[in-house]
Amino acid sequence: MKNSLFLLLSLTLLAACQSYRPLTPTDDGQLTFQILQVNDVYEIAPLSNGRVGGMARVAQVRKELLAENSNTITVLAGDFLSPSVIGTLKKDGNRIAGAQMVDAMNATGIDLVTFGNHEFDISESRLQARLDESEFTWIGSNVVQQKENGRTAFQVNGQDVPEYWIQTFTDTDGTRVKVGFISATIASNPKDYVHYEDAFSEAKRLYELVAPQVDLVIGLTHLSLEEDKQLAKLLPEIPLLMGGHEHHNMKVPVGKAFVTKADANAKSAYIHRIHFDKGKIKIESELKMLDETVALEAETQAVVSKWTSIADDIFAAKGMDTKRIVAQLPKKIDATEQVVRHRPSTASHMIVKAMENAYPSADLALINTGSIRVDDVLQDQLSEYDIIRLLPFGGGIQMVEMKGRLLEKVIRAGLKNVGEGGYLAMDNVTVDAANELLIHNERIVAEKTYSVVLPDFLLLGLETGLGFLKSDHPDIVNIEKPNDGDRRQDIRLVVVDCLLESGVPYLEE
Repeated sequence: MKNSLFLLLSLTLLAACQSYRPLTPTDDGQLTFQILQVNDVYEIAPLSNGRVGGMARVAQVRKELLAENSNTITVLAGDFLSPSVIGTLKKDGNRIAGAQMVDAMNATGIDLVTFGNHEFDISESRLQARLDESEFTWIGSNVVQQKENGRTAFQVNGQDVPEYWIQTFTDTDGTRVKVGFISATIASNPKDYVHYEDAFSEAKRLYELVAPQVDLVIGLTHLSLEEDKQLAKLLPEIPLLMGGHEHHNMKVPVGKAFVTKADANAKSAYIHRIHFDKGKIKIESELKMLDETVALEAETQAVVSKWTSIADDIFAAKGMDTKRIVAQLPKKIDATEQVVRHRPSTASHMIVKAMENAYPSADLALINTGSIRVDDVLQDQLSEYDIIRLLPFGGGIQMVEMKGRLLEKVIRAGLKNVGEGGYLAMDNVTVDAANELLIHNERIVAEKTYSVVLPDFLLLGLETGLGFLKSDHPDIVNIEKPNDGDRRQDIRLVVVDCLLESGVPYLEE
């Protein structure tokens, strides 16, 4: 009997010892999480002859941040499906239209994105394909799909794109922090298949819905800076708006909050380290330049190389050698949007001079600077690929004979579009003290006919403030279009030919 009791007691103690686990440490209410922010990324490969940017550098920084702190997510604040050089090409009969970017973003490990206005450059069917290919989460607080029978959320593989996103961060002692992300997209790209709700009323509605569920709300926006400031004032409880759209880095205080935007094309990224301490929030934001000091992460770079090889083959079939050097650059050429869309620049001057060279009898040439998309500082040398990046949409040029009264109306409308894609670059045009327009130092004569070289696009009436400029305008006397096989059917070939012949015509800026 004693032996039986001893055995039973021994087994009980053994079972108790085997089931013993250390007590869970007390939750100290402290946790740090990190957000890697990029925005307005159009090119998957590095720029400036490989020195800056590239999705592989984003991937490398992400990898290093995750090694530092597993509570790290990577976000992209809109504009990535368009425009890009590779996106304009056709593969297997279909426009690539951002497929290369989604592939590279999947490889990079992007976690969360919002819609930018340029996501709607591509067709509805191609946007749907890109959504379905995405391995990251989209949020669309104020953008919905417009259908014949009404409005509905965009979908990814049959699931609605959420209006907001909640991310839970957890550390080893059990501290849990819930963060809500809401977005807002600028209503600047109207399309039949998209509807923009009011960004501010939607953001307020969603904040009031999300805030009770989380410890902190952060904005992921694609708005103009002024709109971001307005949103920050409307919702002062949000300490950080991670935005895009402007293309150059900034950290702007608005009350107790900040609006941050990195440089376009992943030339830089923001790293936000957010410290949570028993309900108190401290945010440290670091601008990280993605230059040669950052390695190219191998797996992502392999995806990038795959797509650049595809592009090289397609261009080769068109008779273009992307690696051929067409000009040496004794000085840098600033082709960023904040230059070309605001004032005369070497980049736009170079294109206009090439257009005039293609039609020697022309009086002048005009081009909408929104067609200049490289948004980069070009240096050392120019390759054919740089020219393609400069003018990714291509398209032909034609010489239009028009009356002086129409020409004056066009020029004045174009000059009003400062900061917009409809800002016109031109040559041989000045304004005198009486605000009279001069062509070759002579005032425009209303009844006189002038020969003007224009890109095909400008005659469609689709440019801002220039809806009246169409091929059937009564003040257009004649249009000379290039024949099949003429290199003037592609403005990029025109620029290449002129650079090879005459070099870069620098303009004092």
